[in-house]
Amino acid sequence: VLRDSADRQREALRIARADIWTWDRATGSLEISPDLLQSYGYEILPSTREEYLAIRHPDDRERSDREANDAIRTRRPYTSRYRLARADGSWAWIEARGIPMFDASGELTGYRGTRQDIDEQVRREEALRESDDRQREALHIARASTWTWDRRTRYLTQSHDLYHALGYESAPEAFDERVALRHPDDREPSRVTAEDAIRLREPYSMRYRLARADGGWVWIEERGTPLFDADGELTGYRGTTQDVDEQVKREEELHEALKIARAGFWYRGREDTAPWWSPELYEMIGLDPATAPSDDNWVRHPDDNGRVAARLREAMHAREPFTTRYRMHHYVTGGWIWVELSGVPVRSAGGEVVG
Repeated sequence: VLRDSADRQREALRIARADIWTWDRATGSLEISPDLLQSYGYEILPSTREEYLAIRHPDDRERSDREANDAIRTRRPYTSRYRLARADGSWAWIEARGIPMFDASGELTGYRGTRQDIDEQVRREEALRESDDRQREALHIARASTWTWDRRTRYLTQSHDLYHALGYESAPEAFDERVALRHPDDREPSRVTAEDAIRLREPYSMRYRLARADGGWVWIEERGTPLFDADGELTGYRGTTQDVDEQVKREEELHEALKIARAGFWYRGREDTAPWWSPELYEMIGLDPATAPSDDNWVRHPDDNGRVAARLREAMHAREPFTTRYRMHHYVTGGWIWVELSGVPVRSAGGEVVG
């Protein structure tokens, strides 16, 4: 069963042109699933951060490193786009999502995350930046529109390209008409995002579902910039909207890969710190991912707690990877499911095992 799940996960990652990676700061080792880089023609995968940097485009290294360092400073996940070299020497755009990991004293111990090929989407975005003479054709190809909204008149000026692609004869001319085309579940989050941009006085990016003329829904990425007058009062917005439905489907395939494999990521620091779980682990036992466990003892079968705790202590003492199996409570069915737990030690810069 485990082998079958792994095979299905590998196939889903291959279809999504994505990989899963982990970098350990203490050892410098980099573990990457082969799916993405094999699709780029590599037979041997990078095993260290330095080897991986060697295939990243030189012009993108400083920016992507800065984005990763900002994640350390803010202790939040990050997203970065950069170019990777294919084996044939050409370049492909990827989107990397990572989570910095820290020990009990707050020192960085590494990262883990995913990477996905977004070369086609970036080509579309690059088309938006073509010259004015080619802009109309570029917007048509990219299934995108440019727009400007005037706060005083509430009048919306935008190109029709995206809306033609969605089956409409023309684009909405009033702000309220445009909002009415958004999925009801997405209206409030998108409103909050736009208002945060006003408060922070910075551009924003958000995704929401937009109604097609045939009644279906398509995922849109909207990028906007709030505009202010000399007194600092909001006068409107300008920006772009683009069809990203294909990319969203790929991301959903990546998420589905973990669900198919019934797998997820976890991290535990010292005994007095709460474990971190990826959303897939919550879903695996029927819990809302927003529910944070104070300890995972409460989901393990009582008969397994002592054995699992002993195995964890043994692995921590020996400073070695471990694997064990136990039962977890499923909160939808009310029954118990068997899971296999695998872990590797996370070390501080001094070599101490901290998680």
